Amino acid sequence: MNRILTPLSVAALLAASVLAQEPAKKRITVEDYEKRRASFSVQSPRVSWVANDKLLRVSEPSLKKKKIAAVVRDPRTWKVSPGKPEDAASSARVPDRTKPRLSIGRRSGQVMLREPGKDARPITKDPARKREAHLSPNQRYASYVRDNNLVVRDLAQDEEWTVTADGGPERFHGVLDWVYQEEIYGRGDFQAHWWSPTGRHVAFLSLDESPVKEFTVIDHVPHRQLDKERGVTAEITNYPKAGDPNPFVSLSVADVVKREVVTVDLSRYPKDMLVVSIDWTPDGHNVVYQVQNRVQTWLELGYANPVTGVAKTLIREESPTWVNVLEPPRWLGDRTFLWWSERTGYKHLYHYDEDGKLLSQVTKGDFPVRRILKLDEARRKVWFSASPDFPCDQHAFRVGLGGEGQKQLTHGRGTHRVSLNFDGSMFTDTFSSVTTPPEVRVCDGEGDIIRTLPSTPLQSDYEYCPKELHVVEARDGFPLDATVIKPAGFDESKSYPVWIETYSGPAAPSVRNGWRVTSWHQFLAHQGVIVLQVNVRTASAAGQKVVGLCHKQFCVQELRDLEDTVKWLTANSWADEKRVGLTGWSYGGTMTAYALTHSKLFRVGIAGAGVYDWQLYDTIYTERYMDTPQSNPKGYAKSSCLAAAKDLHGYLVLVHGTMDDNVHLQNTIRFAGELQRFGKDFEMMLYPDSRHGVGSPQQRRHLQQLRWKIIERELLPG
Repeated sequence: MNRILTPLSVAALLAASVLAQEPAKKRITVEDYEKRRASFSVQSPRVSWVANDKLLRVSEPSLKKKKIAAVVRDPRTWKVSPGKPEDAASSARVPDRTKPRLSIGRRSGQVMLREPGKDARPITKDPARKREAHLSPNQRYASYVRDNNLVVRDLAQDEEWTVTADGGPERFHGVLDWVYQEEIYGRGDFQAHWWSPTGRHVAFLSLDESPVKEFTVIDHVPHRQLDKERGVTAEITNYPKAGDPNPFVSLSVADVVKREVVTVDLSRYPKDMLVVSIDWTPDGHNVVYQVQNRVQTWLELGYANPVTGVAKTLIREESPTWVNVLEPPRWLGDRTFLWWSERTGYKHLYHYDEDGKLLSQVTKGDFPVRRILKLDEARRKVWFSASPDFPCDQHAFRVGLGGEGQKQLTHGRGTHRVSLNFDGSMFTDTFSSVTTPPEVRVCDGEGDIIRTLPSTPLQSDYEYCPKELHVVEARDGFPLDATVIKPAGFDESKSYPVWIETYSGPAAPSVRNGWRVTSWHQFLAHQGVIVLQVNVRTASAAGQKVVGLCHKQFCVQELRDLEDTVKWLTANSWADEKRVGLTGWSYGGTMTAYALTHSKLFRVGIAGAGVYDWQLYDTIYTERYMDTPQSNPKGYAKSSCLAAAKDLHGYLVLVHGTMDDNVHLQNTIRFAGELQRFGKDFEMMLYPDSRHGVGSPQQRRHLQQLRWKIIERELLPG
């Protein structure tokens, strides 16, 4: 019987013929992964506004060309603009190298002045260590910290003023201690003095470290050669653990013309207050500060007069859980300001006058605003990014300064990263999702797409295992964002192990609806492993109303959400409920150990640098979420892995850096001791010299090999 081919069947045969001619995609072997042979890449378009935001510099990818040529185009007509692309001035923010700047010489330790067109020259000569060098806005003065004292140098007169004189091991002026930089001002940021816009005053914090307990970290390998050193060295740091005393802080202002210092009057606050932000009004007439109580259930924004030290409160924020440190006010030309607040349970913008009177709530909705994209004071409009429907998505909005006319400008599930032109009449939207590689959309001011620039197809010699985005319903109905990567050659009749990588800390999502392909996850999928990730609700970007559910009981709600996601997945016959593994680092290490001591769903866990009892971590982070151990003993006990060591189920591997000055090795040592006391089987791997992370490339490679060895041994048959 003759078969008649329809146009559709002809097309299908042609497609099959083309596919048959393509070489079969390879599977990633262990050797391929270790030698970094496996790559999965797309070439994405790149655009940026140039010529005062009126034209676009465009680089469109092409499989035919190795080098991507850039052209400048009119964003509406798409006509190429005459002239060379490099001649068009970019609107992107780049460091200003036309002004003088300061740095600290690595070898000399001296403060160096770097002026355009000149060789760097030292402005200090004494041998003492210098830190935190900053140039005043009027470029006349340099400030820096020496021996924990604040020093100001008049560059025009080449004269030095030692602002403070009692600095030392227990007294810091103008520089932060460990806990303040780690938990408030940002890891690695030790700056504790700030110039006024006029350059006449410098505000600075002073920290009294005398009540703070010391902690010693031991370097077991101070030198590689045994003939040089056979002992150990001690690194001693002021480190307040939960419930212990914090440093006492004060705020002062130095007048560099009169050479006088005024202490800001913060006497109405508790002695153990936290000063969490310092800024200036644009005219330099007031220091702007934010103060919190120790357990951070309230925050006050205030002004301080730099001449008299008199302070007054502008805004007070309170919460039944905790108040996050907020960004400094965004000042407007009419002396009013925009202020962030989570008072509704979601982060939104509010408009205040200079005396702290509320003028309007600018943004609204049962979702958090992420950041301001653009502020047009003349037209009284604000553009911002937010996650309105799904916490793992990101969209752009526009609203009037009085809160009127709020409008979503981007559409479609995924991540939209928007760059607006000078008047907001156009913008570029770099869009991607879990399933869609980045593409650039050129849009008009209302969000209508004028044109789309796609990426090239995924390029790889290896089989690609796609990532799927799901919404999992927890036991109480709460929606959890999760992703699943099924194994290569997936067969529903087979049963596969499940591997989960998590962090699960407050407001720190693991799942984002954007394009990202990792060779490690692809390797696991090629070895027959299902890769699962989930945003437990308190780790999602759903807003303080949701994140606050972990208040006073770390890990409890998080574990419930992890369990519900595992049960959702293993309800499928192809996901083996008896072969589920979990790993994480820092809070993720805590979560891994907690899961294996409080649940029977996990066969194996690799816990890296975790806090295994929250009494062992620092005050400011821990007490923000948990209150003090003295006030919340039940919560600390409920959140402890040490207290539950006897209940370990499954096989646990503990990993830690021996020089970790953040989450101390003490956590792992004490946990190991408890596990041994109850006769539990586990492994432990230490990385010499590594701090809160694995340091050298060799150690990182060793850790990855360890992970694979554990997965292969515990989860894969044979």
